Amino acid sequence: LNFREGNYETALRHLKNASEQMRDPTILDHLGDCYSILGDSASAATHYSQALELDPGNRNIQKKLKSNQ
Repeated sequence: LNFREGNYETALRHLKNASEQMRDPTILDHLGDCYSILGDSASAATHYSQALELDPGNRNIQKKLKSNQ
């Protein structure tokens, strides 16, 4: 919800916390989205790569990774 409302810093904090609790490709994908929007392409690419390790066939994440490398 924070992400959709444009509260990216708050969303980032919540997603970081969630990613520490479990490795989930959706959480990692959303972390990548937050970092990308905040202009941190390197961190975005790192999290998209981690998401792809868990969900290697996800074409949407593959596209996001290519655009942040």
